[in-house]
Amino acid sequence: MKILSLLLVFLIALGKAYSQDYDLIVKSSGDSIACHIDSITVTHIYFEMISNNCWIHTYIDKINVTIIQHDTLKTKQVVFKSGTSIIKEIREPKESMFDLQRNSVYLESKRVFYSLIYERMFPLSDHLGLIFGGGYTLVLDILSGGGAFGLLVGETSLLLGGPKHNFEPGVIIYSGGGYMVRIGYRFQGYKGLILRPSIDFINAFPLLSFSIGYSF
Repeated sequence: MKILSLLLVFLIALGKAYSQDYDLIVKSSGDSIACHIDSITVTHIYFEMISNNCWIHTYIDKINVTIIQHDTLKTKQVVFKSGTSIIKEIREPKESMFDLQRNSVYLESKRVFYSLIYERMFPLSDHLGLIFGGGYTLVLDILSGGGAFGLLVGETSLLLGGPKHNFEPGVIIYSGGGYMVRIGYRFQGYKGLILRPSIDFINAFPLLSFSIGYSF
């Protein structure tokens, strides 16, 4: 359990590192800037933006700003002027598999199985995606009265519906030839959170499973 706690802390840190939300500053001149705001004082706004293809720290007088919004823009929504954080166009978000992050890392628990999995999603249409993944599973050895052993694991599944709420059938294959059939639900938020309750069948015996992770 200590190992799983450390892995959960790792996932949370990974989520923060890969956050793709931008703050928005709209200047009185009409320019809109996608940035990361550091602090706001009575007279100034201090923020990080791209200039000449590099991230820089700068500031602006509040008197020259008409709008300030936090965590309001996503990377895929914004088209920038070349080499800058100045916004050329903001696209409306679409309800499509193509708008989801493609890479995911998550922790999974089902009875005696505890897994750390990486996966890659390939969108096939607006409401259909194909997932391939792999990782490592720790199996508690109850029969021997304690201890554990590890297995490499591979997964293949479909995402149907979405993009946030999905039916997810799939197959889990373990080293040594064992496998499970999965029937589950998957929530995948635009900010990266993944929640996956499911029922996994091993030799027709059902195991309740739950996963939590982050997509980027």
